[in-house]
Order: sequence, then structure tokens, then C-alpha cells
Amino acid sequence: AVEALPTALAALAAAAGDLIKERTTSIKSCESALLRVQQIAVRTGDQPMTEACGAFAALLTNPNGIDDTFRASLKGCMDRLAQLVAALLEQAALKRAERAQQAA
Repeated sequence: AVEALPTALAALAAAAGDLIKERTTSIKSCESALLRVQQIAVRTGDQPMTEACGAFAALLTNPNGIDDTFRASLKGCMDRLAQLVAALLEQAALKRAERAQQAA
């Protein structure tokens, strides 16, 4: 499941980037991409990732529309999710290396 996170996050980043730049991406597209990331976070029991996704989802319900504050907050959410995914991938790589070392 951790291996699927980069792909899911890339889709979310693309949707969020388009939304920030006011391209054709709707909030629904962003919510759909976020749901994929959130499902992986829940399935793997990753509480920080689940919380970050919750904050992101709350932001998408912003009644004020797409303004500068929204854009900055959305970028902050994406940055946090990217940091969490990087940490998860690093942990997974360390576990694989440790198992390989123990098997040798």
C-alpha cells in the first residue's frame, strides 16, 4: 500500500495544482484524488497522513472559493502530504534493507 502512495499523491498534486492555477480542474476532481490518498492512509493505519487528508478535505469545502488564502493553504496541505509520503517511503526502504541484511 505504501508503494501506491507516490502515484496517488502525484494525481492529487496535479489536481491541486490545476485548481490553484484556476484551470479546468474542479474541486470534485481534487476531492476524488484526495480520497485515494486518504484510503491508503487509513488502510495502512497512518494517523498523521489521515489527519493531513482530513485538513485537506476541510479546506476543499471552503465556502470562500479560490482566493489567495485558499491557494496558500492548499499548497501547505500538499507540502505536508509530500513530506509524510517521503518519510513513509524512507521507512519502507530502511525496513527492506534491514530484512535483506538479516536474511544475508
